[in-house]
Amino acid sequence: MNFELWRQDDNGNRFLVGSYPDRPAAEGRLAQLARSLHKQTYWIAETRPDAPATKEIIANMTDCDFYCGQILTGRLEVPVHCQNDLLFAFRHTNPIWEHHVVLLPKKHVASLVDLGEEDNELLLELMRTAKRIASEIMAQCGGARVYTNLGEYQSSKHLHWHIGGGRQLRPY
Repeated sequence: MNFELWRQDDNGNRFLVGSYPDRPAAEGRLAQLARSLHKQTYWIAETRPDAPATKEIIANMTDCDFYCGQILTGRLEVPVHCQNDLLFAFRHTNPIWEHHVVLLPKKHVASLVDLGEEDNELLLELMRTAKRIASEIMAQCGGARVYTNLGEYQSSKHLHWHIGGGRQLRPY
């Protein structure tokens, strides 16, 4: 069993603080944070026994970059949009559009063309989630963009989808 410590800021954004092997370790960190200046909402969530913790997944990766090394490990806190055992989605910290979500698998896959037959369930879950997020954005903005980059256009060599809509905030 693994335990994840989460926090929520005043705007309702959720952040993964860290993953711990047991409840006492998570509660110890929670106690430290409660004494700090960070007066925000914190909670501990148990991960399913049959689902490896995000950090365990990342520890087994040898060819990963920013998304694996910073985002999925919790080293860099990001506003969580949603997640499950297979994927993680967060609100972009430097958005191109008013509503901009990045969706990525927790398993390292370099790009869309690197998915294998064994990744069919993962791809279906990514598409279901992209569809749901795009539908949410379309309801707010009247339209949405869903895309992934490949090859030289891909700045991070970990499969990820950009899902966005609304007013463009900066060039891309």
